[in-house]
Amino acid sequence: MDGLATLLSRHSSDFHKVVPFDPVEDKLVRMDFTEANLALTEVIINDVDLFSAYVDSVLSRSGARYGIGGYGEHRTVYSRSRVFDAKEGDEPRRLHLGLDIWGIAGTRVHAPLDSVVHSLAFNDHYGDYGATIILLHVFHGIQFYSLYGHLSKADLNVT
Repeated sequence: MDGLATLLSRHSSDFHKVVPFDPVEDKLVRMDFTEANLALTEVIINDVDLFSAYVDSVLSRSGARYGIGGYGEHRTVYSRSRVFDAKEGDEPRRLHLGLDIWGIAGTRVHAPLDSVVHSLAFNDHYGDYGATIILLHVFHGIQFYSLYGHLSKADLNVT
């Protein structure tokens, strides 16, 4: 993976913006979904509408266009759903394995590099990704995937 990270860093100017972001005009806010965030109560974590309202309020209060969630974060929010539970004897998944970008509903999302659609699905389980697209990228001979979740069902062209 170190080879991929080095390659991507070296060629970062070749990427397209994933969301329309202007570093001069737009503000980002770091979203924290770990146990250190005392504002994120169990009641909020266990209610999809309250959780969405919480995210919207953090964006609004901070005046940010986008919220960013970190890679490698130990997320207590994953405990709200059985999707991330483990099989017997294994540890449940609580480690966040991606980089999240939160924006208002309807924000256009773009692939950072040329790609083909690997798969798409509507993951309709509580706490799952909802409307999801997975793209396959081949960059300088290295294959990797990017996942886009919590999209509109219309983005999947399914009903």
